[in-house]
This record gives sequence, C-alpha cells and structure tokens, in this order.
Amino acid sequence: MEPISRMKRDTRAEDHFLKRKRHTEIKHSVFQDVLKTSVYIANMSARGKGETFTYIDLFAGRGDFEDQAEGSPVLAFNIIEQHVLQEEGPGRNHFQKTCIVAIDKDTEAADHLRSLLVRRLEKSAGRERGIEVYTGNSNWELYDFEIRTLLSRSKWGFIFADPFSTELDIGKLKATLRAHAAFKDILILANPQTASRQSARGHANDIVRICKSLEIPPELVGRIAKSRELFAAALKEAFSSLKEFTIGVAMPVTVGGRLIKADYFYLVLATDSIVVADSFLTAYEGTVIKERGSKSQGMLFGRGQEILDAFERNNTSNLSLWDIMEDLWDNFLSWKNAIKGPGYEIPTIKNIIDKLNGLRARGKIVFKESEAFQYKVKRGNAEPGNLKYSEIRSGRDAKRIRVQLEK
Repeated sequence: MEPISRMKRDTRAEDHFLKRKRHTEIKHSVFQDVLKTSVYIANMSARGKGETFTYIDLFAGRGDFEDQAEGSPVLAFNIIEQHVLQEEGPGRNHFQKTCIVAIDKDTEAADHLRSLLVRRLEKSAGRERGIEVYTGNSNWELYDFEIRTLLSRSKWGFIFADPFSTELDIGKLKATLRAHAAFKDILILANPQTASRQSARGHANDIVRICKSLEIPPELVGRIAKSRELFAAALKEAFSSLKEFTIGVAMPVTVGGRLIKADYFYLVLATDSIVVADSFLTAYEGTVIKERGSKSQGMLFGRGQEILDAFERNNTSNLSLWDIMEDLWDNFLSWKNAIKGPGYEIPTIKNIIDKLNGLRARGKIVFKESEAFQYKVKRGNAEPGNLKYSEIRSGRDAKRIRVQLEK
C-alpha cells in the first residue's frame, strides 16, 4: 500500500510528539498497567492452545520523546517482549505468536518509529519466540483490510488510540473491530478541550470531525462539547455496544506542580473482563494518590454512600455485586468524584468490597449467598461473613453474590 501524501506540518502536533508532558507520563503509567493485565489474562486463557495476541496502536507517534522517554508503541514492545521471554512461573508465555502493529499518518514520525522497532526486534530474543512487528505511515483507516486480517487470526488483543485532536472516527473503528471485538480490550484517549474549541469556531470540517469522534449528530455538538460530563458519557456510550464495560476517567493534570480540577483529557477503557477493568481503575487510583500526595488518603475511606446511591438509581433493594460494579463504573467519571464528600471514591473492586463490608457492619446491607457460590469468611480482624477481595476474580463470582438493603 502506498502512503498518502503528507499534510502540511502542524507544529502543535510536532511539539506534542516531541515534548513529553506530565499528563503523558500519567497516561503511560495507566496504559502499561492495563496492557500488562490484558496480556496476562489472555495468556492464562491461551494455555496449550497455540493462540495469538495482537497489539494495535492507531496513532503511534515517533516512539520516543526529546528526553529519551519511550512512547506507547515502544512501551508495548517492552511489555510483550518481557512476557514472551518468560519461560517459568505462573506468567510464563503460552502464546504461539504476538503481533505489534504501530501506525502513524506523519511520514517522518512513522519512519523514526519503524527504525526504533526494527532495531529493538533485531536485538531481541523475542524474535525467535514469535514476536512480529508491523508499521504503517498513513491514516490507520487505509490499513483497514490489514487490521481486520490480523484480528481475524488473533483471538486476543489490545487496541490503543491516542489521537492528537479529534481525528479518531469511532464509527470506522467500530466497523473495523466489530467482527473480531471479542477478547480484545480497547483504550482510547480523548481531549474534550479540543472539541470545545473546535465547536466554538463552528467550522463545518471541525463539526464533522467532532461528530465522527463521538458518534453524535451535528445538532448535539454544541451542547456536548461544552460539558465535560456529556463528552465523556458520549464517548463511553459509543463503545457500549461492543463491550460489557466502558469506563471513562478524567486524567489528573498538574499546573506548577499542583493538581487542578480541570478535566482536559479522558481515558476510556472498553473491556469484557472485570480483572482488566479493575486494573485500569487501580492504576488510575495510584496516579491520583501520587499526584495528590498524602492528602489523598482521606478520600479512600468513606461510608459507602456511592453504593447506596446505586440501589436508588436502580430503584431496587437487591443487586448482585456485578450490578453494583457496573453501576459504579458507569457513573464514575473523574478523580474529583472521589473527594466530593464522605463515602465517595474511585470504585476499584477492593474499594467496593471494603465499602460493602463496612455497610454490612453498620447493618445497612446483608449478603445473600447463592447455592452456586459459597464465599469464604474473611479471616483476621474482619467479622465473619465479610466478602474477601481475593475471591472476586471473575464476572461469574460477581454475579453470584447478591446484596440486600436492610429496611
């Protein structure tokens, strides 16, 4: 396939790809944790089956920054290489083949990235263990056939899209993935601030781009672009038909070393795995704690009001643990939720379990055991009958536990 002609250079984009900012470090920290979990979960299921894992980066950039820090495609290579070279222990490699696909429309950036990955692969023992690398130097849509072909041959995968502005056409991405979306995790970064600026300008091309990037009609652009919450909700809704869970979080942003309450960037994860979803929120929680410092500890222990709110939103007094997780994950948008009042926090599974146990101790709820799942008593200082975090490792576990509000 011949590359498309290069567009006039956008110096803002060049600065974006060369100079690493603090939010980029935060994004990459979450990205790496989620990708590691995705690879691990897929690998455990692929044991003895000779299956393939494919990583696809649709807006891969140069692969490094001015300060020599590594970009997402190189970080992904590191994670996959480390995995395939592991020969012993519970995490030892079971994939027959792993594919890394890195695409960027900027010819110079794509060529630089290709040289980086070629050098890495030539020096890596992973080449003999089934690592394959594919690069592209055009808009990712022009590689639709190649992407579909690779995904059709790979049961497991991870798709990452980190566009500079509003370039991602969600409708086209969903069309590319739909037939092969099962067992593939999707991570998207979006910039509501850019959408807001473009909407305010009112240029026809900008409006079309926003519509495609959120999969919304033109008449809703002005309203959604002005609201960070509506923007995040639209982005999550766009992927809800593909995956069981779509979780959106606002990335912490610091100015002058201080965390500010401005949601400039959103990361959205679409997955069918509660373990991958939980790793996403756990990694996010870790970044918030790091950015806020010791003061953040106050937001991590409350009285479970957000769980009681879930019962009210669903207009019922009986929910499964799965129902509660779905509700909390669907309604959580930002680290700012975690400090808006007592009892609100980032809804990792551990935090949810801790809050449920606290509500039970105060007589607000009771756990209803199903015949199919006899949860174990938590030992130590906890009261008998509490839920244990380590026992909730699958959707099946979460669906078998029911929680009843006490009158």
